[in-house]
Amino acid sequence: MMTEERLDLLLKRLQQNGEKAALEEVYHLMRKEVYAVAYGISRHKETAEDVVTETFLRLIPAVKKYVPRGLARAFVLKIARNTALEMTRKQKREQAAENLPEEAVFDPDAEGKITCLSLVGRLKLTEREVIILHYYHDLTFAEIARITGRAEGTVKYRHTSALKRLKELYEQKGERRQ
Repeated sequence: MMTEERLDLLLKRLQQNGEKAALEEVYHLMRKEVYAVAYGISRHKETAEDVVTETFLRLIPAVKKYVPRGLARAFVLKIARNTALEMTRKQKREQAAENLPEEAVFDPDAEGKITCLSLVGRLKLTEREVIILHYYHDLTFAEIARITGRAEGTVKYRHTSALKRLKELYEQKGERRQ
């Protein structure tokens, strides 16, 4: 797994001299995480792929504003989140909960983690992004607050609400199978 220090150094190189090799390495290190965030928000494969491309294109001018302090991963994921939200709204591809698959969708390429998107996908967008960023990307509530531009208390509240809703959805799913 990549280190924050390595990513921080790459963003500094990109910032200082627009080094193409640094951008390529950031892409290779972060593309799966960016895709996971994008897919978690859009729930649409093609949109998520477009978000990955657009995120790294937007990183080039955005890196000028980057202040190296060990938050490189959060910086890139914030661009990905904002890009995914913008593209999803623009393309109006938010699916209704009824259109989600009944069984879990597994993505073994996500750094060895198996992602169960059927129940998470039924959450409200604000709850879903907290769950994805916290559990699938191992971000702290403080990091999620920085990425989303919300207060840490709000992030914690959304996390608690999401867990309660997931429990309800899981229990409903279990009742249907009996």
